[in-house]
Amino acid sequence: MKIGTTLQGIRKSRQLTQANIAENIMTQGAYSKIEKSQLSINLDQFIPIIIKMNIDFQEFSYILNGYQLSKRETLIKTFTSLEIANTEDLQLMLKAVKDYLVNNPEDQYIYFLQLVYEAFIILQQENDLEKSRQMVAPIWQQLQTLDDWYMNDFELLNAILFLFPFEIAIEMTKTAERRLEKYTDFPYDVSYLQAYFRIDLSLHYIEMRLFEECLAYLEETERKFLHKMRTKTAAILFERKAICLFYLQRPFEVEIERTQRLLSIYKDENTKELLLKEFNLLTGNF
Repeated sequence: MKIGTTLQGIRKSRQLTQANIAENIMTQGAYSKIEKSQLSINLDQFIPIIIKMNIDFQEFSYILNGYQLSKRETLIKTFTSLEIANTEDLQLMLKAVKDYLVNNPEDQYIYFLQLVYEAFIILQQENDLEKSRQMVAPIWQQLQTLDDWYMNDFELLNAILFLFPFEIAIEMTKTAERRLEKYTDFPYDVSYLQAYFRIDLSLHYIEMRLFEECLAYLEETERKFLHKMRTKTAAILFERKAICLFYLQRPFEVEIERTQRLLSIYKDENTKELLLKEFNLLTGNF
């Protein structure tokens, strides 16, 4: 579909006239030409027009693409929905990203996704943390130079947080939380990102054997964000608490049971298996 055709379809479905839409923005004649694709529309005109139609840009883009996500949007959605994945899933995602980059080699963000997937695969197949860290280092180097981060940047950093040294991971998390404060009144709740950063940072606390501090950090995260977490995120939180409790020689079985029960309800046997494997690996409980 074309922009003009899409605008016309939405306008008519809203039972609005061209005069209604054009008022205080442009002449009705100019707007009519836009719907007929005889005149281009600039951003200063487009935004107030879709506001009048009570629709946001993301939804307009979805409708424009025939009620489907574009290839790029699909790649980003797949990435931002990723919480835990096996090597086979990661390889499929990597292939999709590489296929896209063949025709869009200038797309830096999608290239960064390629680096992330490659780093994750290396970590799973070779267990080489340093090699994986070097793979994603350019992402952090680039984002460090930016005065502000935006939603995709937060998602990207969160995904690779656990690959960096403890001090850098703490710096990333503090910077992310500070910059996320600007999104307090954002139309969409972004507190899930704060939870993500905290849970990923917990792995560093565990590796540094700061179990008491980690447990307190996770308990605070649970109090603040549990009701807003996705299922897998909550399961990871419970499992990380269990690891801390194990090393603190306190009862940990309840947290493992919470993890297993939650994932069983949603029939997510794959994540259940992966988290149990992580627990056994980090506790030596084979």
